[in-house]
Amino acid sequence: MKEERTWVVFELTSVGEKCAKEGTLETFIKSKFKNAEFFIPYVSFTHLNRSALLNVMEGYFFVEYSLEDSRYTSIVGNPYVKSVLHTGSERAVTLLTVPELKVVELQDRLSSMIAAELQEGMLVKVDRGALKGLSGRILSFSGDYAQIIIELRTLKAIRTVPRFALCPQEDADG
Repeated sequence: MKEERTWVVFELTSVGEKCAKEGTLETFIKSKFKNAEFFIPYVSFTHLNRSALLNVMEGYFFVEYSLEDSRYTSIVGNPYVKSVLHTGSERAVTLLTVPELKVVELQDRLSSMIAAELQEGMLVKVDRGALKGLSGRILSFSGDYAQIIIELRTLKAIRTVPRFALCPQEDADG
């Protein structure tokens, strides 16, 4: 039987929260946890000079539990991370983790909030599915799906993508 994936929970400092809201915390986390998945429950974007901040759990972020415990505890006390959820003393720390299902529930809630904010003309990034990582611009909607145009160097393609799989990106055009 495969063990269920779990996630380590980090509490942010006020500086860390500001970076999460600005969308710059991701760079820090990637530098500390190469090859580990993480989830920051914040999304901020600007479209047509309107800024929006969506979040489902202020003050925290999650990193999959796949590394040695010391990798998680070593980042506590920097300008971004206030603490990691744990029990024990300084000598013997046991990390507290949350099950995959709880993180997926938060991701789904945030995706639902984002889907309600999407607008035609908006630049988006695909966060789930076969097109994950690609960016495009929303052309139109059909129910729970958006038609987006994806432009690569040698290819332009229109694809239909579920709204919940899209995340707004900063757009120089507005």
